[in-house]
Amino acid sequence: MAKPVTFSGDNMLHNRLREKRSQLGLTQEELAEKAGIARQTVSGIEAGQYGPSLVVALRLAQALNTPVETLFWFPQPVKPGKELVKCIGPVKKGGRVRLVRLPQGLVAFPLSSHDFFQEANGQILELYTQDKALVEDFNPELTGQSTVILAGCSPALAVLVRKLHRRYKDVSFFWAPVNSMQAIRALRDGLVQVAGLHLFDEQSGEYNLPVIQRTLWDKEYVVYSFCFGEQGLLVQKSNPKRIGGIGDLTRGNISLVNREKGSEARRILDSTLKENDFSPGQVCGYSFEVNTHLEVAQAVSLGAADCGVAMKSVALAFDLEFIPFTRERYDLVFLKKDMENPGVQVLLESLHNVLLKKELEVCGYDTTVSGKNLFVSK
Repeated sequence: MAKPVTFSGDNMLHNRLREKRSQLGLTQEELAEKAGIARQTVSGIEAGQYGPSLVVALRLAQALNTPVETLFWFPQPVKPGKELVKCIGPVKKGGRVRLVRLPQGLVAFPLSSHDFFQEANGQILELYTQDKALVEDFNPELTGQSTVILAGCSPALAVLVRKLHRRYKDVSFFWAPVNSMQAIRALRDGLVQVAGLHLFDEQSGEYNLPVIQRTLWDKEYVVYSFCFGEQGLLVQKSNPKRIGGIGDLTRGNISLVNREKGSEARRILDSTLKENDFSPGQVCGYSFEVNTHLEVAQAVSLGAADCGVAMKSVALAFDLEFIPFTRERYDLVFLKKDMENPGVQVLLESLHNVLLKKELEVCGYDTTVSGKNLFVSK
């Protein structure tokens, strides 16, 4: 499938370079040698970093024995309009979304209602099913940009993306705030380049790797450690209702804000209730669900609930009290086919950045394992 490449101005040059190279069984190095150009040039064109000069385009076409006009072409301009799209994560009618045009088609990623720092380029007009919606694409130029998408619910990803935007102006990054299971499934389906997750496997007693292996059983992938964080109960400043632990959630005068099914926060709550012989029916507000750590903190901060399970980092951000439940490892997962993407390479380099680590530590994370290669599938 053709991949859009920014060429000049508002024009978008499409190419089939990776597709044609793969059909002939050539590596990037082999194609570069045949065409008499640098491997980095081949990588940059395939990844959408820049378009080729006329001479380079002709050399590549000759090396691949294909007409240059079938290898590179300008499509018809995309006009703002309405389109039926696939949705990744929780969306609602009227909600702001980030639209990204992928080989599979147009995909909508949710933006939190209170997050106006990430640029939207679409709006949900009608929601037909949980993952299908009619959207208005009001900024086709942004929609067509080559973008590295990081999916996951940890606010640590927001810190990472902000750092990447600040340091690398020529690569576009976007954080899709979805839960860990949605993130790893989106990676499996080729909809994102990075999945961030913190999922405890109760059967093995291990974080992340068992879930990754089950979900990506037929894929080649790489896992890097990002950071350690803590999850626990967020309660209002000074803890006015004297909440001390899980047992207090059953007192009757304590209201909870919960996370959605599939999130690690929901698993932690359910597991802790079960371990202490409590049932969800004993907890006031158990059915009051939100979709992100930030929304949990917002609900507690505004008094919509007395407590909720979320990460320590959002407790610090909203000046809330924090009662720890567990320490967990947060990992980043990549498919091997994406590892040569310049944006992915830049991201991996940034995991060792001293300033990034310092900012994460100020936010309550432990970065001693940041950038460690944990697993490479065979």
